[in-house]
Amino acid sequence: MSQAQLNVSNLFKESFNNVGSVFVPLVLLSIPAAVLQVIAVVLPGPLSFIVNVASFLIVTPILGGAAIYLIHQHLNNREPDVSEAIQQATGKAVNLILAYFLYVVIVAIGFICLLIPGIYLSYRLVFVLYTVMLQDASGTEALGVSWRLTQGRWWSIFLCLLAAFLLLFLVPIIVTIFVIVTFQNDLITQLSSAGFGLVVGPILGVYSFLVYKTLRQRDKGDSINRALT
Repeated sequence: MSQAQLNVSNLFKESFNNVGSVFVPLVLLSIPAAVLQVIAVVLPGPLSFIVNVASFLIVTPILGGAAIYLIHQHLNNREPDVSEAIQQATGKAVNLILAYFLYVVIVAIGFICLLIPGIYLSYRLVFVLYTVMLQDASGTEALGVSWRLTQGRWWSIFLCLLAAFLLLFLVPIIVTIFVIVTFQNDLITQLSSAGFGLVVGPILGVYSFLVYKTLRQRDKGDSINRALT
């Protein structure tokens, strides 16, 4: 397992091979956040802000945790169950929200100080929700676990996730920009963006999980090697 490598081509191939059976459940998990984003557009300023913050800091980490659990079950040849995934995530809601909040704050501080520290921190701590859901880390422990997991692998993680973003979101971004320029309507723009997110999100979810899985395999292999030396 210590020889597991992050290879963009292999990750995409495995992602597309595995996303089929779990695509609809992942879309179902994504719908609440997408609906809230659309609702926020038509609400007055203060209410729109509250809905956006609640969606970003509460709904996103909980449903993100549920998606991680769902993919984990699927890749372990278990029938994906949305209700079970939500139950597992809500059981860890406090730690998921805390870990995600700390992640957002730390990365935001990095971007405020300078752009490069923000980018660096965002990828070093990118797996905080995974460590809460799959490694039973607390909200604060998740930061350290993700930091250790990505130690010495920043460039490979960055390049893998950047490649996924460019390949999966480049066309949707171009189309969204076209919609913005053509219609100049916030609601239409948000509906377009949410629609693309629902389609592309499951693929990116499986892809990101496979990156995490590969890092865990390497981490376990390295731990065994260290124990034997």
